[in-house]
Amino acid sequence: MLSIHIHNRTRAFVQCLIFGVVLTVGGASYGTTQGAFGWALALAGLGTLAFGVWSLVKSVGLRRELRRISRPQ
Repeated sequence: MLSIHIHNRTRAFVQCLIFGVVLTVGGASYGTTQGAFGWALALAGLGTLAFGVWSLVKSVGLRRELRRISRPQ
């Protein structure tokens, strides 16, 4: 069960990293040339990146827990 949670957190991190970078860079580029909608996209991209980092931190904690549980006594 714990390995499934680790997998899901890692998948969320990777997806958020990919989409967050694209939204942030694309939104900032669009915002400088077209208007405020691009800056809103860049802000959404930063939020997506923040969620991805949070998922990574949770995944690392779950991995530590799995190692602690699996360690022979």
